[in-house]
Amino acid sequence: MTSPDDIRSCIPQPDGSVGRLRDSGRQRSEDEKLAQSTDAVADITEMKRVEAELASASAVMRAVAENSPDLVYVKDSDSRLIYLNPATCRMLCGEAEDFLGKNAIDLAGDTPQARRILENDRRVIAGEETGTFEETFTGPDKITRVFHSVKTRWLGKDGEVLGLVAISRDITERKRVEDELRESEARFRALADDTPVFIWQADADINITYANRPFLEFLELKDVSEFTGRGWESRLHPDDLPVVHRVYSEAVRQQKPYTLEIRHRILRTGEYEWNFFKGVPRFVGGQFAGFIGTGVNINELKLAEAKLKESEEVLRAAKERAEAASRAKDKFLAQLSHELRTPLTPVLMTAAALSEDASLPEDTREQLAMIRRNVELEARLIDDLLDLTRITHGKLTLHAETCDADRMIELAVDIVRDEARQKRIHLTADLQAKHRTIHGDPARLQQVIWNLLRNAVKFTPPGGHVRVTSRHGQRLAGCSEPASLLIEVSDTGIGFSSEFASRLFEPFEQGNITGDQRYPGLGLGLSIARAIIEMHHGIITARSAGPGKGAAFTVALPMALDGATGSVPAQRENDSASEPEESLRILLVDDHETTRNVLARLLRRAGHDVITAADVRSALSAAERATFDVVLSDIGLPDGTGFDLMAELRSRYGLRGIALSGYGTDEDLRDSAEAGFVEHLVKPATIQEVRQALRRFAASCMGVEEYGTADF
Repeated sequence: MTSPDDIRSCIPQPDGSVGRLRDSGRQRSEDEKLAQSTDAVADITEMKRVEAELASASAVMRAVAENSPDLVYVKDSDSRLIYLNPATCRMLCGEAEDFLGKNAIDLAGDTPQARRILENDRRVIAGEETGTFEETFTGPDKITRVFHSVKTRWLGKDGEVLGLVAISRDITERKRVEDELRESEARFRALADDTPVFIWQADADINITYANRPFLEFLELKDVSEFTGRGWESRLHPDDLPVVHRVYSEAVRQQKPYTLEIRHRILRTGEYEWNFFKGVPRFVGGQFAGFIGTGVNINELKLAEAKLKESEEVLRAAKERAEAASRAKDKFLAQLSHELRTPLTPVLMTAAALSEDASLPEDTREQLAMIRRNVELEARLIDDLLDLTRITHGKLTLHAETCDADRMIELAVDIVRDEARQKRIHLTADLQAKHRTIHGDPARLQQVIWNLLRNAVKFTPPGGHVRVTSRHGQRLAGCSEPASLLIEVSDTGIGFSSEFASRLFEPFEQGNITGDQRYPGLGLGLSIARAIIEMHHGIITARSAGPGKGAAFTVALPMALDGATGSVPAQRENDSASEPEESLRILLVDDHETTRNVLARLLRRAGHDVITAADVRSALSAAERATFDVVLSDIGLPDGTGFDLMAELRSRYGLRGIALSGYGTDEDLRDSAEAGFVEHLVKPATIQEVRQALRRFAASCMGVEEYGTADF
C-alpha cells in the first residue's frame, strides 16, 4: 500500500498534473549532468528550477490542506481514499491510516447516501460531470451531516485518470437555518393568505414587491407581478395620489412609519372603496430597503361615519330646534307668569289690606281672607310652573343655612289649617325628633312640607285625618351625618295603586291617580318636592296600601352637626300694618293701571309720598322735576324695561330701587341686581311684603343694613 508520504507527494499541482517529488537518491549525479552537451546542461538547469518551484507549491498546498477546516481528500480511480486531511479524520472519528483504501460504502455502509456519493465520484472520474454536489453523510458518530463538495478529476503527467481531488464544507447548520427559514416563510405566507388584513411590501421607489392573497383578491389581481412598476397608481382616487406621494416621500426621507387613508377603484364596479394602510421601514444589511405594512378595508366604517355625521347634523338641527322651542317655551312661561301675576297683584293687595281692617265686620274680613288665600294659591301654581322650568334646566338654586325643622313644619301646618278646617279634616302634628336642626334652604324645605300637607288635605275626603310627624332615622347612603331626620305626612285619603307608585313623582301625573274624579292643581308639586329634597342630599318616598286606603309620604334629610342653631323663613303675614316706618318719597312705575292705583293708595295710607308713572318716558320726566328716595318699578313697560329705567335713573341721579314684577326667573333676578335694584319682589305681592322691603331699604340708607349686590 502507498505510504502517507507518497500520498502527500501526489497532491495535484496547479497545472492539473501530479508531480512526484524526487529525493536526492534518484537524481542524476552531477558527473552525469556534466557529461551532457551544453544544451542538455541548460535543460537540466531549467528542470531543476521547475522542480524546485513545484516542490515549493506542493508544500504550500500540503500546508493548506493540513490546516483547512474543510474536508480535503484524494481518491483513486476506484473511489478509494488515498489522502485525507486532519479535518476529514476528525469527522470520521479516527486516524488517517484507519480510512485509507476505503470508499463511501466501506465508511458508512450500503446506504442511499453512500451510493449517491459513489455515483458522484464515478461521474467526476469518468469526466461526465465536474462541479459541486450537495451530499449527505452519516459518520461513525451517528450524526448526519450535509456537505457542499467540490470534486475535480485527478490526471497524471500523461493524461491518465488517477482519481479525484475533493473539498467538502459542512453546511449542516446552514441547511438547518435555510429549512427553518423556508418553513417560517411558508408559515408566514399561509398566515398572510388566511388573514383578512392586507399585507404588502414595497421598495424605496414605491414598487409593490409582495401582496398577500386578500390584498390581491381585493385588487382583482392573480399575482403581484401584474402590478408592474408603479401600476397601482392607476387604481387610486385622483385626489389621493398626491397625498400618497407626499406621505411616502416624507416617510422615505425620515425612514419612519406612516399611515394613510386612501381610496382604491374596484374594477368590477368602477367605484372607490376606502382602505387604511400602515407602513414600517425595513432594512436589509443595515440599508433602507423600503416598507412592509398592513392594510384594512374601512369602507363600511367610512360609510357609517358619513351616516353618523349626517345623523349628527340632523340631531344637531333637531337639538337646535328643541332648544329654540325650549327657549320659546321658557319665554312663553315667563310672559304667561307676568300676565297672570299682574292682575292678581291689586286683588291680593286689596284683599290682604282689607282682611286686616278692624273696622270691617268679622265675616267680611273672613271672606276677604278667603279671597287672599285663593289668590296666593293661584300664585303658587304659577310658581310651580317656573320652578319646574328651573329644575328642568338645572337652574334651581338653594340658599342654604341651618334651620329648625319643627318650626318649618309648624308654619306649613298653619298655612293649610284653614283649608283643612273648611273640609272638616282633622290635622295633627306629632313632632318627636329631639334633634331637629338641618342644613338647607328653609323656604324651599317649607315649600316641600307645604306641598305634601296641601296634597294630603286635597286628596282626603271630608272628615278624614291628616297627620305630620318627625323622628330620627338611619344615616343616608353617601352622607357623612350619623343620622337622618324623617318627616312624614300621612292621610286617610284616596291612596294609589302600587303600579302607579313609580310614576307618582313625574310632572303632570296628578290626574292619573284619581280615576274619573278631577282635583285642582297641575300635578307638579311632588316632582318639584323630589327635586328640592334630592338637592338637599335627601330622599322622598311614597307608600299606600291601595286605592281608598290613604297614603304616606316620607322625607329623609341629613341631620346638621350638633350645636347648630336654626332659623325659619320669614312669615308673609306677620308684618303689622301699624308698625311704624319712615316716610319715603317713592317713584312708582307700573303700566297696569289698577295695580298702580291700588298700590299708590295703600302706600299713601302707610304715610309715604308717592308719584306714579305708567312708562319709562313719564318716569324719567318725573325724575327731572322732583327728587325721590326710592324707585318702585315694574319690569315690563310699554316703551322699554324697568332694567333700562333703573340703570338710567341710577346713572343720572344715583337712585336705587325695588323691582315689583310678574317676571321672576333667575335671569330676571340677576338682571335686576345688575340694573341697580336692591330687591326683586315677584307679583302678586302683598302690601305687607312691599312695606317690609321699603323698611329694609330705609334701614340700609341709615346704615343699619347693607344690601351690597342683591341676592334675591
